Amino acid sequence: MESNKSILIWKLLNLIDSDKRLGVDGIAENLEVSRRTALRYIRTIEAAGFPIFYDRRDNCYRFPDGYSLKKVELSRNEINTLFVSSQYFSLLGNSFKQSFDETRQKIGDFAGERTRRKLKSPVIPFVIKAEPVEDSPRVKNCFDTIVECYADRVVVELDYETMWSGKRLKREVAPYGLAHYDGRLFLIGYCCRRKEIRTFSFEGIHGIKRGRTSYKTPDNFDLQRHLDAALGVDYGSGETYRVRIKFSPEAVKFIKHRKWHKSQKITYEPDGAAILSFKIAGKEEILQWVMAWTDNAEILSPDWLRDEFVVRLDRIQSIYKNTAVSTDSIHV
Repeated sequence: MESNKSILIWKLLNLIDSDKRLGVDGIAENLEVSRRTALRYIRTIEAAGFPIFYDRRDNCYRFPDGYSLKKVELSRNEINTLFVSSQYFSLLGNSFKQSFDETRQKIGDFAGERTRRKLKSPVIPFVIKAEPVEDSPRVKNCFDTIVECYADRVVVELDYETMWSGKRLKREVAPYGLAHYDGRLFLIGYCCRRKEIRTFSFEGIHGIKRGRTSYKTPDNFDLQRHLDAALGVDYGSGETYRVRIKFSPEAVKFIKHRKWHKSQKITYEPDGAAILSFKIAGKEEILQWVMAWTDNAEILSPDWLRDEFVVRLDRIQSIYKNTAVSTDSIHV
């Protein structure tokens, strides 16, 4: 009889640990006991120190968030993934890193013995050498507010400054997703003012708060597919064009093993040079990208992009021409 009671109490603990959300009547039905017996078993596990409580909103007994009877066992690949993830969250700033470390600690608390031993074993140093985002409470507040509004499907209200024009306006934006690119965070969403999907950099957000208007993300919207046309996150008007860039023989070894864009194609010239082509949208990112290759890259087409690049070069030349420093004034 006592053995049967122990089995039923263990079954009750597993019921509470499940997603069934049962009240006293539901527990009694599942255990095939009377309501009075079910209540007695509940009091028994409370007295044993298990942190159960009655959730009046869902009318059920449950454990606090983060508590579970189940022991997590992770494979070596899963532990490596966890470790690499911690390096990435470091790029997002201390607030994100702290939240991730707390999550990792909880995983350790509920891990089985084998996983705990693996977590203590040496892990090869791995550094993600990428530009970190701004580490500030402002950025964390922006991130948390956007995530919360997305979950509740309400717009965010932004006090936003367009980075290039400097214009500062109030915007209502329906969040469709977030992107981390080149050390910056971006909100991609439907701008109620412009009546189109736009990209908003976190640097331009001077103020943010939860809006009141509800929204629905289009069923056919996919964030990855939406950004596929861009080299990074700048897709301009969304109109795509074919870019052809010639790289010097010295630069070829640096590009032939890299995947810059999913549409890219590489052809090789007899002199060892290579022509990289891809179909993209937006112009600012591609201009800055080519600029980084200095004299090792030449835009072949389209003509308008080549002309825009020449204008940029002329501006740079005029800056250095007007600010030339005489070698006579340099002292070592």
